[in-house]
Amino acid sequence: MKALFTWIFLLPLVVFSQSFEITGSVGDGQKQPLPFASVMLKGTSAAGETIQSGTNTNKLGRFSLRAPAGNYKLTFQYIGFTRVVKEVNLQADQNFNIILQPEKLEMKGVSISSKEDPAYPIVRQAIQKREYYQTQLNAFSSKVYIKGLQRLRSTPDNLSKILKLSVNGAMADSNLLGVLYLSESETEYHFKQPDYQKEVMYSSKVSGNNQAFSYNQASDIIVDFYKNQLDLGNLSDRPFISPIANNALFYYKYELLGTFVEDGATIYKIKIKPKRKLDPCFSGTMYLQDGAFRIYAMDVLLGKEAKIDFVDSLAIKQTFTAVNDYLWMPASLNFSFVFSAFGFKGDGYFNSVFNQYQPNREYPRKFFKGEVLKVEDGANKKDSTYWDTNRPIPLTQEEIDDYRKKDSLERIRNSKPYQDSIDKVSNKFTWKKALLGYTWRDRKSNLSVSFEGIPQSIQFNTVQGVSLGFQSEIRKEYSKNRELEGTLKTRYGFSNHLWTVMGSVNYLRNQPTDERWTASLGRDIRQINGSTPISPLINSLYTVIAGRNYAKFLLADGVNLGYNREWVNGLYSQISASYTRYQPLENATTWNLSKDPWITSNDPFESFNLPQWSSFSALTLGIEGRVVIGQKYYSRPNEKVRLSSKYPSLRYKFQWAVPVAGATADYQYLQVRLRDNWNLKLLGSGTWIVEGGTFLRSKNLPLPLFRHFEGNQTLISSGDPDSWRLLPYYTFSTGGTYVAAHYEHYFQRFLFNKIPLMRKTSWREVAGIHYLQTTDRGNFLELNLGISGLAKLGRADFVLARNNQGNWMKGLTLGFRLGG
Repeated sequence: MKALFTWIFLLPLVVFSQSFEITGSVGDGQKQPLPFASVMLKGTSAAGETIQSGTNTNKLGRFSLRAPAGNYKLTFQYIGFTRVVKEVNLQADQNFNIILQPEKLEMKGVSISSKEDPAYPIVRQAIQKREYYQTQLNAFSSKVYIKGLQRLRSTPDNLSKILKLSVNGAMADSNLLGVLYLSESETEYHFKQPDYQKEVMYSSKVSGNNQAFSYNQASDIIVDFYKNQLDLGNLSDRPFISPIANNALFYYKYELLGTFVEDGATIYKIKIKPKRKLDPCFSGTMYLQDGAFRIYAMDVLLGKEAKIDFVDSLAIKQTFTAVNDYLWMPASLNFSFVFSAFGFKGDGYFNSVFNQYQPNREYPRKFFKGEVLKVEDGANKKDSTYWDTNRPIPLTQEEIDDYRKKDSLERIRNSKPYQDSIDKVSNKFTWKKALLGYTWRDRKSNLSVSFEGIPQSIQFNTVQGVSLGFQSEIRKEYSKNRELEGTLKTRYGFSNHLWTVMGSVNYLRNQPTDERWTASLGRDIRQINGSTPISPLINSLYTVIAGRNYAKFLLADGVNLGYNREWVNGLYSQISASYTRYQPLENATTWNLSKDPWITSNDPFESFNLPQWSSFSALTLGIEGRVVIGQKYYSRPNEKVRLSSKYPSLRYKFQWAVPVAGATADYQYLQVRLRDNWNLKLLGSGTWIVEGGTFLRSKNLPLPLFRHFEGNQTLISSGDPDSWRLLPYYTFSTGGTYVAAHYEHYFQRFLFNKIPLMRKTSWREVAGIHYLQTTDRGNFLELNLGISGLAKLGRADFVLARNNQGNWMKGLTLGFRLGG
């Protein structure tokens, strides 16, 4: 009896908390589905709670949402169609099949002028209100659901003959076609003026990988047309002009297509079009509300003319809803894209729903400090029952099949019998693997052993002649992002008959703090210039073909210990101790194919007018690291992904050579380096670096331990903003004080868009200036002007330089953009 009374007492709470499902479809007058239509629910539950939620239809026009019993208004909205509102008394599950009719546009009350289209005064009003709506809220939060899908439609003919693809060790076949990526996520997005963002991902589902976390992030897909310029990330290096930006009238043409009335307010439908074909502008339609002149909806497109990367076209649909009497916020946002590259063709979309807004929310003082994304523990452990209940956008049959197929395959692939069978096949040793490189792997225990291929092991230089190397690596991955890696390197020179062997260990103890221990022991032949400005391959080619032995080598025997970690967010340090004996090496061969060889001594300091250096030992203690103020980062369970900061980063290094235990080197060296990236919007982006260093003490400073710089004397340049194109490798090596400054700027096709033949390319202009000043070797100035984007990543530069003798040099370099 007591239990019965208890149940009766709780009955009202059970009734009020019980939720019901509203399902249905949205289509047009021809009974065709309207994908990604917005469905909004507003009203009061039986318990008196104000309810405001929403969803989008899926690709087939189907929708589903849940709400407690109560009285609601159910609104169906799709850009280009008349909105439908249904009164709902929700006491049980209900189904709605809604047909939306095309907008009935009128031109009543619009004055037509022969001077300009009537859209222009409307747009001017929206431009005047832009800043007000952009800063209307000091802060807010919202729940966001995102579903992302990417599919491959076709592949190049005879793909199997051109390229062998492997998926988890199994050969890919026609199953490569279809869904490549399917993922859903639920996050709580937080924003505070002027640009603070943070989101917490509490649910994540990735088809075929229940250990992974979704790449869907609200901060990546949010577009704010109230901003003057919209940054779409990797889609383009330049921002896009909003149709209501302060300078939008310079970039856009407008045409009023008509008006319609909703909730007593007149809505203007305005066609937008770039004035110039290659301007960073959208085309399509925007909807503005009369009187308030706020954005009602956007339906815009970016194509190849806008110089977007990775995709051929991107369509953006955004609808807004009234949160209260004065505030309208995005209700839904959809990105749909089509891509084609190298014979591969596909498409995809990211469909998102925003609801449960909390405007003007108060946040703790340190809430937005550093962490911009937090993935909660267990976010990827939600079962199918959870998703069936909470998923606001129903899955299509294609998505259901993809989840079922890939999740089943994942269970098979994670099983020990399957992994053993895959390892048995992939671990089989063949002569081809011996030539190109071989890896043995035990997937179940996350253990692998690899050996370097012969092409990477053969080198040629004047010190060793032809040398043959062998490199092996063993790697063990533990849980919680711990990892142990051991490497063994050995090399034999056939001209100097010298063996070298070097072993090293790297133990990553904690990934979130990047805490690791390192140790190395052995003998190695290395470049005197520690920045290794010339790669072994380039040096081999120049030595054999042109007879130019730019790389200079020494022999180093020693031991090194190091400890590295991030102490607090953005503060890193590495402590090291080493004892090394350095020995000079001489050329053992002058063989080359050039008729006019430039073979020089292996001692790069002959022109310094100093005594030739001899063997010495150095016991060095050092600390180096960096400081990144305001560093942003993602945090996932047992993982930290570090991002950038809006402030310059500082690197520091202090090294002390102590003359004890037979070591002869005696010096102290300090180096400081600042680096930052500038985003100048339509004017492009730039990277600047300023570095200074000095030897505080140099009682016994051997020449090989001078400060050397990343010079270049070949056709191939790294393309890094802090590298040189024409600086000799050792001419400016210094044992005193130096200052170096670099600036490189990538323009946004300011000139190329005006040249007919250049307009069709994705090339960009790049210019740079580099300066070096030393107390004992003079100064060096370098100017470069080039083209970036050749073959996507390549670049070519014409370089003009002035050396410490006052002589001007010029040259052409090719390279890859590795930084900036």
